[in-house]
Amino acid sequence: MEAAHTGVAGKIASLAATVKTYRAELTFDFRHEFGVPLSSIGEGIPWPEAIDLIDELGNHPGSHYWSALHGMSAPTTYGEIASILHAQRVINLYRPEGVDAVELPGPFPEREAANADVTPEERDDLVEYARATAPFPLDD
Repeated sequence: MEAAHTGVAGKIASLAATVKTYRAELTFDFRHEFGVPLSSIGEGIPWPEAIDLIDELGNHPGSHYWSALHGMSAPTTYGEIASILHAQRVINLYRPEGVDAVELPGPFPEREAANADVTPEERDDLVEYARATAPFPLDD
């Protein structure tokens, strides 16, 4: 949830802003995770408890709210994320040089190009420097 202001009134205002921004995600998560409608906040669910529940949903990758906060396309688990990234790393480790890297599908947001801040010339210079200063031979 967005950083709440100190005091109950500030936290309730922050809660209202969060619900307004993520209404669809929170509606599903409250029904799915807690078995209550989002509209029960304030009546069946006290405001402080609702703040705590939404904060916890923000820590749970299986929630639609967490997925929206982190730019994921779907709810997931830390295990799924680790498995996809590990498999992708292993596949690319053994690909021939000059072949485009494989990016496995997953719930990830669009990725920026790796090392986008380094030009090909700068990369060549960095590789040359690494080879010259490495304490052991660097084989391709």
